[in-house]
Amino acid sequence: MTVRHDIDFPNSHAVLVGTARYEVGFGQVSMPAAANSLREMARILTDVGGWPSSRVTSFQDMGTKDAPLERVAATFHDVKDVLIFYYVGHGQLLVGNDLGLALTDTSEERRKRLSTSLRLSDLRLEMDHNCDARIKILILDCCCSGVATRYAQGADAGAAMQAAAELEGEGTYTWTACGHTQDAYFEPGIAGKTYFTKFISEVVRGGIVGGRPGLTISEVNREVRKRLRSVELEGVLVRPEPSLLFKGTSDSFILAPNVASPKLAKPNASPSSLAPEPQAESAEARRSRHREELSWLRRRIEELYQTHFTKPVPELVTASDIRAVRFTTVRLREGYDEDEVDALLDSIEEALRAWESGKLPTNQVTLQQVHYTQFTTVRLREGYDEEEVDALLDRVEEALIYYEGPAGRIQSSATEGE
Repeated sequence: MTVRHDIDFPNSHAVLVGTARYEVGFGQVSMPAAANSLREMARILTDVGGWPSSRVTSFQDMGTKDAPLERVAATFHDVKDVLIFYYVGHGQLLVGNDLGLALTDTSEERRKRLSTSLRLSDLRLEMDHNCDARIKILILDCCCSGVATRYAQGADAGAAMQAAAELEGEGTYTWTACGHTQDAYFEPGIAGKTYFTKFISEVVRGGIVGGRPGLTISEVNREVRKRLRSVELEGVLVRPEPSLLFKGTSDSFILAPNVASPKLAKPNASPSSLAPEPQAESAEARRSRHREELSWLRRRIEELYQTHFTKPVPELVTASDIRAVRFTTVRLREGYDEDEVDALLDSIEEALRAWESGKLPTNQVTLQQVHYTQFTTVRLREGYDEEEVDALLDRVEEALIYYEGPAGRIQSSATEGE
């Protein structure tokens, strides 16, 4: 094991959480990749990263009855130097631009998600107010995890709410497996891992040839993104793009030594040699890198557009479907207020008609608005059947995920440019 002197390990803690078993939601189908990835993250920290096993704590398959927030938060309190929090499992969007980290008994039902999930906002508040770590690192390997970086950067009105729970410190990292409306993917089979954690492991264990003695999180993230671009994901329109947000004075935290660096082989190398050397990128190298990235992006956009977006997408709910829908009315049990539902559906129909014609909607009906809508419930007067309304809105969310993501943006941009 590498001996490191750049981390005060007695005052540091790596806290790893994973959910592989699902008893209520997600089809009650286990995810072996989550358990395997949880173990692998612990191994790369101890085998390569130099972390003592006593400072790495793993929680697997917790349910709401296990008081997960209380147990996890308790591990934050004594950290003064480096805190790493890692989660792997299912994730789903919650009200208030929040992310729900799934537990064994987490529900997918709209009205039960909040109360049965480990909420990202709660974790961030604990990390901010009850942890004095010098470096705080949040790693999320789950679907929709990009919400953690999207709204931390103020990309939505929800940023003002999220700002109250921003991580603060000498250096803070939020590292996610995918975008805010994207799925994260994993290898099939009992021995599979999530692709995000698998590629982190490959980069850390294999190192970066020609790189500096220490691997920063930014360097590892760049390599992981490259590998995700090349992996074959059957039936996936848009590949997940890991996201990294850093806030602090110097983006120089070493995740692990670079085992491929020749400098590590020097017999008299000092511990401080793990720190990245200040090497300015030449102007020509920077231009070359930008040209390569731009070329790849153009090819990818053209590939996506030609392969997928010149064709209709029949499986998505359409504006015509919304106009034609008729809900069962109920009176003796609770239902949704009909006027409120009709008003939202009118706006959804208008938005979908704009998207279908290749234009951006003007009425600003978004995935977030639909997802977080809560209708007034009525009884002893006519209301719409709640399950039927929820089922339709789930289909609307799927359509808006498509249209508001890179797929829809590319399609609308191409149409407007004609």
